[in-house]
Amino acid sequence: MAWTKGKMAAVAVVAVIILSGTITILVNFGAFSSRYSSETAIKLSRSSRIYTNGINEALRTPDRIYTYPAGDKATRLYIEAVFRRFNINLDVGRAIKSDRELTEEDIRSRMIVIYGSPLNHSFFQRVRRQLPLIFEGDGIVVGDKKCVGRDVGAIFICPNPVNPKNQMVIYGTVSPEALNNMNGVFHGPTDYVVFNNTTRQYIGLDRNESFLLMGAFNKSDPDHWRVDANLQLLPPKALQRATASVIVAR
Repeated sequence: MAWTKGKMAAVAVVAVIILSGTITILVNFGAFSSRYSSETAIKLSRSSRIYTNGINEALRTPDRIYTYPAGDKATRLYIEAVFRRFNINLDVGRAIKSDRELTEEDIRSRMIVIYGSPLNHSFFQRVRRQLPLIFEGDGIVVGDKKCVGRDVGAIFICPNPVNPKNQMVIYGTVSPEALNNMNGVFHGPTDYVVFNNTTRQYIGLDRNESFLLMGAFNKSDPDHWRVDANLQLLPPKALQRATASVIVAR
């Protein structure tokens, strides 16, 4: 959503030019041309396959439902504000529902967008163990790593476990209290981004570097995507140091 309105179509193109022993790295995001630290640029050149534009593509699906926890008026109003901000041309009455209003037909036939936590969103709770990123009570499991903390969140796309032919997008946090201004988190060109309060406040060369983990899923099994460390980026060294206790090995 942070890359909508013409900016979403930007896809990273990374070129490495080797000339006379000098390596020049060019990073082109189209409308989002940005400066990157050399360490991040090198990672980009090695991992260009992470730029699937996955979340952005999913959010172009015409028949989608944005869902929020029943009784959470603040999140409902936030989603309505997102509709106005990004000129989302959908019928609000049909496109925004609480988790309690979701029907089995909705879940089977439409793309679900979840705003919430497994603690307060019933459908999120129902499928959380079947997702490529696993939400636990104290953090999020990302492949062979775990991002620890109740302030940890993730924005990602994956198949809907109830009907894998349909995708779903999750704006999720470990605790309901961390669910604020989710569209302010940099996301869109990849399949997932994991963040916490430290990354939200990080000031580096570019806000695009403010994340705990970011990458693309291995889709060799189209119904069950999984995390692949070869399709993953770590943040700049400064942010790695600041979050050293957050990312632990599984």
